[in-house]
Amino acid sequence: MEDIKVILSLIKKKYLSLRNPNFSFVQQAVRQKPYKELVESIANLFSITEDTDENNDVSFGFILRTKTATLILRISMVGPYYLLLKNTSEGCCFLIKPTTYLSLAEQQLIDLLSVKGLQMLDEGLLLQPINLTLSNAQANNTYIFQALFTDIDTIPWNY
Repeated sequence: MEDIKVILSLIKKKYLSLRNPNFSFVQQAVRQKPYKELVESIANLFSITEDTDENNDVSFGFILRTKTATLILRISMVGPYYLLLKNTSEGCCFLIKPTTYLSLAEQQLIDLLSVKGLQMLDEGLLLQPINLTLSNAQANNTYIFQALFTDIDTIPWNY
């Protein structure tokens, strides 16, 4: 598991300030498209739709579909991390963990992400509080998840 000190260091470096964060890295990442080849490889496994919201996200968002499943993939612009959620029949969603039973396509996806140096983070680490000022997340209710992936006021797999 990634050390929280490393993650906090990456967050501070990317945002420049926790109290007055600078989001210019988002536009830079969107222009550079660092995962273009990876996305092309993923498209061989899934029907893929980009779902990045440059106003709230600090990650690239993708909706991945097969005949039997819909996944939400977020690849952080802050550090080499990803998050994978799976929709359920009741709606959104549950967090895919290393211990989750995976379909062949899901396992191939995780293998592709790993080969590119991306890491899946533990849920406990994602839910660690951080003193980062974001627009939508409450100041006393901001987590590593929001700092790495998206400025929303809820945790999607806990909603």
